[in-house]
Amino acid sequence: MADWGAMLRAAVAMGISPEAFWRLSLKEWRMLTVSAGAASMRRRELDEMMRAWPDDRRLSIRRAGRRAREGGGSGGGAGGVAGARRACGVLD
Repeated sequence: MADWGAMLRAAVAMGISPEAFWRLSLKEWRMLTVSAGAASMRRRELDEMMRAWPDDRRLSIRRAGRRAREGGGSGGGAGGVAGARRACGVLD
């Protein structure tokens, strides 16, 4: 859980008004508070996040197509987009 009080106090110490603090996006807040040498997200972490929260169905179709091409998908052995669409239940 975020310590909003500590974050607000840090913002005020940086000269950011409370009103401006509450308008900041999380990305903006991180840019203001994370040191320049901080580690960025690793590819593995990005892949895990993408699996946990896919953007849309097209992403799932692309992944199913990749699995089908690599021999790990369902689709009757057919690879490519057609196999991916079948694996995701998308009908033309």
